Amino acid sequence: YIENGRIADVGDVRSRSGLRAIVEEIRPEVRLTAQQNVILAGIKPAQKARVDQLLAEYGIAALESIPRAIRYSMACPAIPTCGLAVAEAERALPSLIRQIASMLEELGLGHERISFRMSGCPNGCSRPYLGDVGFVGTTLGKYDVMLAGDFDGTRLNRVYAPNVPIGVIPSLLRPMFVDFGANRAPGEGFGDWVERVGFEALRERSEQPA
Repeated sequence: YIENGRIADVGDVRSRSGLRAIVEEIRPEVRLTAQQNVILAGIKPAQKARVDQLLAEYGIAALESIPRAIRYSMACPAIPTCGLAVAEAERALPSLIRQIASMLEELGLGHERISFRMSGCPNGCSRPYLGDVGFVGTTLGKYDVMLAGDFDGTRLNRVYAPNVPIGVIPSLLRPMFVDFGANRAPGEGFGDWVERVGFEALRERSEQPA
């Protein structure tokens, strides 16, 4: 797992140095994924323990230990790298998604597959329009909150709430997650549930005390 596709040494998580050490010693096949992650392929069973050891040495967490909300999130580089960006994305999503992941865990939904994607402008390089939940930057610190996509990316989401300050997003989503946990159909994903309930009914239900 590479958060937002940025292979770098940041604090105790030294992804760049760790991947370099693994490639130099193990010589695996390296594949980049559309989810901004890295697959190390062609590793022999006898080498797996050594790979796990190197990952631990460089602070690279095992995939299973990463909350699903974080694992299924992604953002574009946005400010300051992209000249088209009007809002933060790569630097803003880590804090926001950890708040959301903590909230989902608190509500007993930490195991759910819900995709979150953030883009620093409407061009949508991180494909925010295909996630269960999308955040599209409109200006510094504000985002259109998009809902009703699906995890597999087969349905476009739509604007549920425009120009939402980033600090308000968790409280905006919380009543929906509570409702989703209580009233979804068996096996129904979050985006599919939103699509079935509809925005108008969802707004009415979200205004009621949780």
